[in-house]
Amino acid sequence: MDEKRKELSVLLQWEIENYHYTHSFSLERIGMYFSKIFYKNELLVTPKMLYKFYDSSNWSLDSLLHNYLYFANPRNFNDPFDCLSNREAQIKRLGEGVSKHRDEIGICCFSTICDNPLMWGHYTRSYTGFAVKFNNELLLKSEHLAIRSHVSYLRDYEPSNPKFNKVRNQFRDLDIDSEIKENSLHLIIMLHEYCWKYFDWKYEKEYRAIAINSSDFDRKLTFNTEEVMEVYIGHRMISHEPAAYNLLRHILKTKYPNVKVFEVKPHPLIVQLDFQELQ
Repeated sequence: MDEKRKELSVLLQWEIENYHYTHSFSLERIGMYFSKIFYKNELLVTPKMLYKFYDSSNWSLDSLLHNYLYFANPRNFNDPFDCLSNREAQIKRLGEGVSKHRDEIGICCFSTICDNPLMWGHYTRSYTGFAVKFNNELLLKSEHLAIRSHVSYLRDYEPSNPKFNKVRNQFRDLDIDSEIKENSLHLIIMLHEYCWKYFDWKYEKEYRAIAINSSDFDRKLTFNTEEVMEVYIGHRMISHEPAAYNLLRHILKTKYPNVKVFEVKPHPLIVQLDFQELQ
């Protein structure tokens, strides 16, 4: 019986503040890598469930009706520093290839929690929207996605750091296949610069998926309806957005008949959200 051959790879590691990153890149298969992030020496595991928050807009309802995840360009995010958007003009001057990359990149953001009042206040427009709980076992397995990662929250909000630059330069000097090197360098730069935010956003507990060429799927990545586990509706949706609420309930009854639905409202005595199942 033949023994399993070990695949050649290179291990890259660096630290910043309380985070430690390890990335192992295959030297034989382009784009194949394994990534780990440790926070205060504790591994941030791949979440089994992911939560996505929506407002009551037609776009939000359309994504549930036609079961797709939208991959937005980060220049449209509410954090103007996310993914170096504040440096967009300078970055695009680096050349046509870089400019195209910035236009093509698509990111879909999730949270690993659903009970934070700030998230409901910000991302559902004051409880007039909804949130969806996804099973992450197959949700983000698409070949269109280059990165799936937790977001790091840093106080020293800069695009790079000396330890990362040292690792990147050492990797550039390796005598390996040029295409694998170029692809791997592109990925580690994206992992570093597109997966961290300023410390004040830490309440989001974000997990994100990144596509390099989002136009390949028109920025809309289809998911299986069976991956929707539960849906949570803000308590102000029925009173403030009745048309959207009625359409949402119709979509859920016809397309997701086995999914549990909850109303989310503030507890009358303590700072906590109540989740009451709806029939």
